[in-house]
Amino acid sequence: MPSAGADKAHQQQCVYCAQTFKSKGELERHVKATHVMPTTSQKCNICDEVFPSAAVLAEHKLTHCKVAYVDQRLSI
Repeated sequence: MPSAGADKAHQQQCVYCAQTFKSKGELERHVKATHVMPTTSQKCNICDEVFPSAAVLAEHKLTHCKVAYVDQRLSI
């Protein structure tokens, strides 16, 4: 039975963030989704940082918000 160290030796490591993956395919999907800027990249109008999608940009913009989220579903 292989040791845990042997499993780590066969993992694929991202050169951008050092995260590891079990297969080359998982690594490739990660790099494309996380580190490669597609032609439709989105720029934050507050800090000018660029993001790979509108969804990632929307999540980022929450970091600029100083007001805590309040659940609007209040019972009357």
